[in-house]
Amino acid sequence: MCEIMELRSADWVVDVDQQGGAIRQARWRGLDILRPYRSQWDAFAAMCNASFPLVPYSNRVRDGRFNFEGVEYQIPSFRPGDRHALHGVGWLARWAGEQPRRNLARLILRHDGPAWPWRLEVTHEIEIERDRLVFRLSLTNTDKGPQPVGLGFHPYFPRDEDTRLSFDSTGVWTGEAAGLSEHLMDVPEHWRFSEGCPLPEEEIDHCFAGWSGRARIDWPKSGLSVAISGDRNLDHAVVFIPPDQKYFCFEPVSHMSNAINHFNDETVTGLRHLAPGDAYTVSMVLMPSLAGQS
Repeated sequence: MCEIMELRSADWVVDVDQQGGAIRQARWRGLDILRPYRSQWDAFAAMCNASFPLVPYSNRVRDGRFNFEGVEYQIPSFRPGDRHALHGVGWLARWAGEQPRRNLARLILRHDGPAWPWRLEVTHEIEIERDRLVFRLSLTNTDKGPQPVGLGFHPYFPRDEDTRLSFDSTGVWTGEAAGLSEHLMDVPEHWRFSEGCPLPEEEIDHCFAGWSGRARIDWPKSGLSVAISGDRNLDHAVVFIPPDQKYFCFEPVSHMSNAINHFNDETVTGLRHLAPGDAYTVSMVLMPSLAGQS
């Protein structure tokens, strides 16, 4: 049975699960910053979490197949009935965990298995820093050869009829199916979140390119806002807004969806070619605030 690590401060309550390296809940001053874990959200347990790390790729790999340096690979899809591989290996694995301080959890994953053809080691740190919740994700290639690597975070946020989302991007990837990036296009008017707008009723499941590294979510009814920041390696963002649900996702990621199947062409994917022994690190910060309060 996996241990739940409880991070606490005067304002924060954060529960971290070794299964999936995931966040179960993140509450600030009694308010849910992330959608809390609820078993009824999805029959697939990993998607019931408040947030999980994306390792070593984000979103989908078409048919679970790709070519890297002239070798064809096939990886599993994980969910029954899914055609495409999804979200990497970290969200389904059991991580080793330690809690050096009351405000810090450190999770470690050493992967060597069929779900990804290369060995790797990942550290995922979640730390409360005053009003900020900081996520750090670092992957080291422990294999004998190079491997393609992408990283990211998959937080779920609460949603009501007045929730507003703000962020800047330079384009959006579209394709024949959700989660499969094929064509980079200008952001259409109804998906321009730069000035902040209510979440659309239509479903969105797309990767936005050229993310500025800054985003903001507002819940006007409660006066709560959350500023999201990503480091310079996180220059893409996946926006998933399912219709008629009380949650949505804004996912800071390092690369386009299905990037591995464009890695050998001229497309700027964001995916990294990581040599043996090299490491790749990304970070995300959530900083909540209340209207009229400091």
